[in-house]
Amino acid sequence: MHEKDGFTAVSTSADGKTETVEVIYEFPYEDGWTGCFAGERASGLRVSPASDAIYGSIVDPITDTGIRRDKYGDYCAALGLFYGLDGDRYLVELENGTQFTVKQCDSKGYADDGEGKFHNFGDSGKCIVEFIYDDYNLPSCVAFSGSWGYYNWNGLDLGANIKSIKKINYGETVDY
Repeated sequence: MHEKDGFTAVSTSADGKTETVEVIYEFPYEDGWTGCFAGERASGLRVSPASDAIYGSIVDPITDTGIRRDKYGDYCAALGLFYGLDGDRYLVELENGTQFTVKQCDSKGYADDGEGKFHNFGDSGKCIVEFIYDDYNLPSCVAFSGSWGYYNWNGLDLGANIKSIKKINYGETVDY
């Protein structure tokens, strides 16, 4: 404990646990992978396989992003068909070292590029990952900017471009 000018500072620590994932495929790096993380409303996923993929997901109770997460801790997202199908899992690493897992809960089809890799975002951005958010929990800054990629969300720093995307197998579920 440290006391100065009438204030007391207490140091604390917390143990965190992360999942060990099995990588089954690493996608080649693409020029133009960006941190443009746009979004899609969860209420729009009404038809299978998207409705099945998002079933049981909840609003992330940790980051205040409004993004849905499944029982494996994966952020629910839409990706193009180039990457896979609804239900597939990915490990995304950003250039700043941030890593997170996503579950493909919707498909962008063949997207804007015709290959199923990205949608155009802004003047020159390429949105690879579109987070699935709860209709009633969209942060105002994301509603204004159109992307989660400009912010640090209680430790989930999305303010960098994508470094790698890897398809992964299913592991153990997590408790929130």
